[in-house]
This record gives sequence, structure tokens and C-alpha cells, in this order.
Amino acid sequence: MSLNFNVDPYYDDFDPSKNYHRILFKPGYAVQARELTQAQTILQDQVTKFADHIFKQNTPVSGGQITSNLNCHYIKLQPTYNNTSVDITKFDGLLVKNATGTVTARVIAYAAATGTDPATLVVSYKSGNQFQDGDIIYDSASNLAAQAILTNATGLSSVASIAQGVFYILGNFVQISASTTILEKYNNTPSKRVGLTITETIYDYINDASLLDPAVGASNYQAPGADRYLLALNLDTRPLGFGDDQNFIELVRVDTGNIFKMVDGSVYATIDEYFAKRDYETNGDYVVNEFKLTPSTNTINSSTYDLKSGKGLAYVHGYRIENQSDLLLTNDR
Repeated sequence: MSLNFNVDPYYDDFDPSKNYHRILFKPGYAVQARELTQAQTILQDQVTKFADHIFKQNTPVSGGQITSNLNCHYIKLQPTYNNTSVDITKFDGLLVKNATGTVTARVIAYAAATGTDPATLVVSYKSGNQFQDGDIIYDSASNLAAQAILTNATGLSSVASIAQGVFYILGNFVQISASTTILEKYNNTPSKRVGLTITETIYDYINDASLLDPAVGASNYQAPGADRYLLALNLDTRPLGFGDDQNFIELVRVDTGNIFKMVDGSVYATIDEYFAKRDYETNGDYVVNEFKLTPSTNTINSSTYDLKSGKGLAYVHGYRIENQSDLLLTNDR
């Protein structure tokens, strides 16, 4: 963890170089708050040292698969309907229809109004027909309604989603819930890096009233107690060019709608090196799925040519090497 807990009021002065493995409480001696906190840190240090042998930092442990949808559609909404402001957040996940019921779509994401962009729904159609300019959008179950703007209301959009899973982050096993983020609101050829933003937060009873003592009838009922440390993951995007990547874990790279990099499983640490060594000693280097090579003329520079390497899978020195999409290389003739 990157937060410093060796400050007021926690005073967690755990020092791994001292090799303390237990805190031994004794009758007749006061229990210090820092001792209770440090007892957790000792256990966490043991878990982290073991887990570092198995997993690389920032890798999925279970679940957490990333998928992209480059064939969804946006609907730009008017700010009010029947003189009532439209709360776009209430449409998230709903199955919406038009006035005649001939169009059906599932809302998979939304974007609040920003600048000149109106509030926007991103939907996946369940019907062959699609919403048109000025259509009324209903949800019969909740009686919610909104209206599309009158011109250029619809078009192609793009999103990425992550399944519920567990990631190994900062020495902790952190759960993430299923969620979706918009890659590009108004086109389906995004160029983005998709990943997880790490957020560390300390909650006290002011932030979360459930932390007050629940012992009804006791003198300490509703008294404040210990705070809580929360490590959270949120699906997020970054530009292709590297920038502010602090606390960001890249999982997928999309360039003009093509996926060039994807973390699609756990990345193992020392144990992976052990099995890679054995595999290489036994089998050497080998190709599982052939990389198809296609040369072509470079129309920009006649002194070079292009070589396209198709999707493929190989093991090099025991490590799995995969080309997840076509790769174009330019070489001198």
C-alpha cells in the first residue's frame, strides 16, 4: 500500500527488518491502538510475501475479463421531457423502448451533459429497428421517459466492460465489480488505453455512519471507533500516449478500433519462471498457431515494403508469446 499509516492517529511503525512475527499481549498492560493496527500489518506482510512468489503485481487472479463493444449506438437526449429534468443516471441498465414498442434496446452506459455535448445514452439494440431523431424513449417498468434531440441524435459508439473479478494490487487481493466505461461517445474507432485506476481511501464514522458502534443498550452505543482502509479499482481509460499513469494499470490497448494488447489472464511470478525453464528444456521454442506473414507495397515510401504478421501464438524460451491482432512492420527493401 502507498498510504503512510505511521502518522497520527494510527502510528503503525511496523518495520519488516526487525522480523517481528507476533504481537504478544499481556494481562495487566494496556493495549496500544498501534499494536492492534500493527498486528494486521504483520499478517498482511506474510500474505504479500507469499503472494509475490505466485503473482506479479497488478495482475488478475480470477475473473476480471475485459471485453469491448465497438458496435453499440449512442442516443443524444434533450435535457427535459414534459417540463421535467431528465436524470440520465436512472436509465443505466434499463431495457428501453420507443412509443410503439417496435424498438427495444438495453442501456449499457451513459454520459452526463458536458460542454456542448448533451446527455447521452449508449445502448445495445435487441430489435432490428433503431431509435430515430426526436423519438420518445420509455422504460415501462419504472415509468421513466426521455426524448432524443431532433437532429443527428443517433450513431455508432464504443465501450469496454470488465467482469467481476479479483486483482492482486499493492500486495492485496482486491475485488472489482462488473462495470462499463465509454471509449468514444460518438464513434466506434477509438484509440485508447483501457485499465484500472487504483484509489486508496480512509473512511471514518463521518464518511460512513455504519462504523458507529451498533451495540444497542450498551454505554458505547453509537460511539465512534476504528477507521477503515479501502483499496478500490475502477474501470477507466487513458490516451494512447503515456501521461499521468500513476495508480493506473493498463489492461487493453485499442488503436483506431483494433485491439493490439490485452491482459487476458493471470501473470505469474517466480513460479512462472520455474515452469518456463522446464518447458524450454523439454520442448525448446515452438509455434502453436502460425503467424501468417503477408508482404505488400508501401505506397508512401518506395524504398520500403510492409510486412503484415497475422494473429498467432508461440512459446519462446518457455514463455507464451501471442500476437492478438495483425501487426504491420515496415522494412527497407
